[in-house]
Amino acid sequence: MTTIQRSVATVAPETEPLTVTEAKRHLEIAQSDGSHDAELRNLIIACREKWEHDTQSLTVSRTIIEKLADWPDSSWRFYYRPVTSIFSITYFDTANASQTLATTVYDLDAPNRRLLEKVDQEWPSIESRWDAITIKYIAGETSVSEIAKSAMKFQLDVLFELRGMTTDKDASQRAYNNLVLQYQRASYP
Repeated sequence: MTTIQRSVATVAPETEPLTVTEAKRHLEIAQSDGSHDAELRNLIIACREKWEHDTQSLTVSRTIIEKLADWPDSSWRFYYRPVTSIFSITYFDTANASQTLATTVYDLDAPNRRLLEKVDQEWPSIESRWDAITIKYIAGETSVSEIAKSAMKFQLDVLFELRGMTTDKDASQRAYNNLVLQYQRASYP
C-alpha cells in the first residue's frame, strides 16, 4: 500500500467557516463588545483546523500538495476531501529527471478520493526516492455543512468558555466527537 509522505496545503484559506459575528451569537457575547474579537478569530481558526484534521475534510477550498514514494494502488486515497480537481502530477523518471504526467494516463475518482490509471494505461517507471511523485490538487467544500459548523461551535464552547480552567469539559467534547463521527460515515450526507 502506498503511503502519503507529505500532505501540505499551499495557502491558508482566505475565509473561515465561522465568522466572529456567528461566534459571538453562539457564545452570547454582545455584537458591540469587541474585546474578544482577536481571540475569537484565533479560536475560529483552531476549531476549523481541528475539524479538518479530525475529518480529513477541508471546509474551504485550497490547493494541496502530496508527495509519494510510489504510484498509488487501489487502496490509496487522497488525504483531504472533497477532491474537486487535479492541477498536476509530476514525477522523477528513472534518470531522476522531473516529468509531468499526461492527463491521458490517469482519472480522478473524486467521490472515492482515488487516483486511477485509465484503461490501457500504465504508470511510468520512477526513481526510487521519498518524493518521487508530487500530486497537486484542489480540495475543499463549496459551502460549509451545518454539521461542520455545529461541531466547530461545540469546540468553540470548549476553547472559549473553559479557557485556562481545569473544569470537566466532557459534554461538549462528546458532542463534538459525535458530530465528527457522523460526518465520517460513508453515507453522509
